[in-house]
Amino acid sequence: MHWIQALIGPLEVLAEVRAELPSAVLCPLCQGLALIPVTEALELQLQGRAQGRLSAVRPFSGELACGVAELAAQLSDRGPIVYAATYFHGGTGGQDAVVWLEGEVVLNIGDEEDDMSPWPDSPISRALRRIGVVAKVGEDEFDALGLGRHRSNQAWADAQSA
Repeated sequence: MHWIQALIGPLEVLAEVRAELPSAVLCPLCQGLALIPVTEALELQLQGRAQGRLSAVRPFSGELACGVAELAAQLSDRGPIVYAATYFHGGTGGQDAVVWLEGEVVLNIGDEEDDMSPWPDSPISRALRRIGVVAKVGEDEFDALGLGRHRSNQAWADAQSA
């Protein structure tokens, strides 16, 4: 199973989130980027901030934790932000990716289990490419950032606190 929902963006931009949302776990990546997994604790804090407002942004799968889009839009005033989601179980599933720049959605793409994008053009890799991630020959942008290291939001968070 691989089930992740995370925000990815410049390390210095995502580092600011902890001041406002103490449950946010910052996971440094390479190429000057970081990842914040959408853990249950973060979801609760974001729900409190959103005060019941529904987001106008819907990823391809339709699943986006309350408050995530608003946070991403806010952060994207200081740098590009990607919402990346994987949902695979038993070899089937898909990916979603949304990119915000200067408060606006500039890319919103996804896959379905019966209509997957060919490698190396998965939705997440395309979104990462859009914000400048560079992959080496033989890998895609997902692999270039090591996003396959952990298979759940909590595993990403636990690895940071270990």
